[in-house]
Amino acid sequence: MTTNDLLDVDGGANNGQNWPEIDAIDDLDMQVNGVLHSSANSTYIVEVFSSSAAHSSGFGPGETYLGQTFVTTDNAGSGTWTFSGAGPFAAGTVLTATVTDIATSDTSHFSPAQTVSLSNSSIKDWDALDN
Repeated sequence: MTTNDLLDVDGGANNGQNWPEIDAIDDLDMQVNGVLHSSANSTYIVEVFSSSAAHSSGFGPGETYLGQTFVTTDNAGSGTWTFSGAGPFAAGTVLTATVTDIATSDTSHFSPAQTVSLSNSSIKDWDALDN
């Protein structure tokens, strides 16, 4: 696994493309929010995935493709992104993402896995509420 670097100036496979970070999972609004720190003033595709469990490395995997969104970085190489329509997720679902530079087609490895917890999941037992 590679580490993210300031302004993504390293090299190697896929030019060492920085991976996106998942900052928040808002299950009520069915959104996944994150940030990308990469090359300045560039546009990227963020692809979001779900899995039943995290890989032992803490990054990925991506069992189920959920969809994509776009992010454009600013002069400092940072950009925030939101992916909508992803949930609801059951507690314990693992989310991860990759990013692809539109100009170069360089793709990152999977982001660190984030697990949906009861505090960020709006899954309810509707049968229990009816009683």
